[in-house]
Amino acid sequence: MSDPSNIESRIEEAHLLVRDLRLQARVGVNPGERGAEQPVVIDAWVGLEDLELTARSERLRDAVDYVSVVRAVRRVVARRHFPLVETLTHAIAHAVLDRHGVSWVRIRMRKLDCLKDASSAGVVVTLRRDPRQPAVHPIPVDPGQLTPRGEEIVIVGGGAAGLCAALWCWRLGHPALLVDPAQQLGGQLHLVHGLMRDLPALEPMTGLPLAQRLWRQFVGHQGRWLRASLVAVEPPELGCTFEVIGADPAATRLVLRPRAMILTTGVQRRRLEIPGERRLAGRGVLPTAARDIDGLAGERVVVIGGGDSACENALLLAQAGAEVTLVHHDRNLTARDQFRRRVAQEPAITVLLDARATGLVGEEALEGVEITDARGQSRLPARAALVRIGWIPNSEPLPARWLDDRGYVRCDSSGRVEGETHWFAAGDLLGRISPSVATSFGSGSSAASAACLLLETHGAD
Repeated sequence: MSDPSNIESRIEEAHLLVRDLRLQARVGVNPGERGAEQPVVIDAWVGLEDLELTARSERLRDAVDYVSVVRAVRRVVARRHFPLVETLTHAIAHAVLDRHGVSWVRIRMRKLDCLKDASSAGVVVTLRRDPRQPAVHPIPVDPGQLTPRGEEIVIVGGGAAGLCAALWCWRLGHPALLVDPAQQLGGQLHLVHGLMRDLPALEPMTGLPLAQRLWRQFVGHQGRWLRASLVAVEPPELGCTFEVIGADPAATRLVLRPRAMILTTGVQRRRLEIPGERRLAGRGVLPTAARDIDGLAGERVVVIGGGDSACENALLLAQAGAEVTLVHHDRNLTARDQFRRRVAQEPAITVLLDARATGLVGEEALEGVEITDARGQSRLPARAALVRIGWIPNSEPLPARWLDDRGYVRCDSSGRVEGETHWFAAGDLLGRISPSVATSFGSGSSAASAACLLLETHGAD
C-alpha cells in the first residue's frame, strides 16, 4: 500500500457537513405561527479555508469545530421570532460564515409538515467570502517565530488605527509586529453594520468591506500578527516591555521588549452591569441594531440610553417598523437637538425619562426589561434590547499615570504618551471627541511616523 506522504496532491475543496439538525424555531407569518415554535430541519455545508493545516497539525484548535458551528446555529434560532424562513436561514448563514477559518457556507432549512402532500418546504442560502480576500492567519505564539534580535516596533490593537499604523511602519522601513486577541483583525469595524457615509474619498460602506481592504494591505506588506492579549506593561528607562497571553490556552506568557510600542486598543461599549445582560448577549440583547433591523419589524424593542447613538438607533428601528421604547436615567435626553426633535416627532417611539433598566429577563432569549422609576418597578415586554450608554477605553493594563480621569491615554500631538519616550497611542484610546475612521487613520499614521523617527534618531541604542 502506498504511503500518502509520498504522493503529490492538493485538496481541491474541503467542507464540514452537519445533517438533519432538528430544532424548534419561531418562524412564520401565517395565523398561529406568530410566536409559536415549530420543528425545522437544518443542513449545513461549511467550506474550510485550510484543511491542510488541520490535517498536518492534528490539533482541534486549527479546525473549524462542528460543535461550535451547531452552537452558532442554535443561538440564532433561539434569538427571536423570524417572520420568514428566508430571514432565519440568511441570519444562520452569516453567523456561520463569520467564524474564523470558514470560506463559504450553504444552509438548507426545511419546515416540516407545513404543506399538504409534502413532507417539508424551505430554502437554501449560499454565502461566500470575497474570493479576492486573502486569509489573515496569526503567527504561532512561539518566541522562535519572533525576530531574534527583538522587535523594533510592536502595535497592540488590530482595528483601523492599528492596521493603519502597521501600514505606515512598513512604508517607512520599520515593519512592526501587530498584537490582537480577536479571531479576525478589524476591531470595531466588525460591529459597523450601517453604511459609513463620512469616509473621505470612499463610497459609503459597512465596516466589513473596509476591514477587508485593510487586510489586503496588511497581507500585501507581509504583515505579522500575534494573536494575544495585553495584560501588563512595564516601561523601563529605555525600550518598552509588555506581557501577553496567547489566545491558545496552552500557550505560555511571553515578554517582549520592543524599542517602541504603539497602543491602539480602542474602546468598548459601556455595560449596564445588570442581571441578564451578559447571559442574554446575542439572544435578544443586540450588539448592533443595523445587522438585525429587517427582522425587527413589528417587534417591541427597548433602547437604553439618551445620547446621539441611542436616539439614532431608536429612530432607525422605528423606521423599520419596530415598536420602540427609549429609556433614559436622566430627566432630559442628552442627544443633539436634531435627534431630540426627531424622536419627539416619531409616533413609534415612547420615551421613558428618569427611569433605569435594572434587569434583562428571559430564559433562552430576551423576554422583557425590568424598569425602575418614580412609580416603582415594572417590566416592559421586549424581543430585543440595545444598550447605548457610552464607551469606555480598553486601558485597564496601562499605568494610571498615563491616563486622564476617564481612562483615556494622555498624549502629545504626535501620539507620544506624556512623560514617556518609547510609548505611543492612537485611535479611540486618545478619547472620543471626534470618533471616526478618519481620525483613527490620521492618529495611527502620526504615531507610526513618530515611532519610526524615534528609532532612526536613537540608532541601535
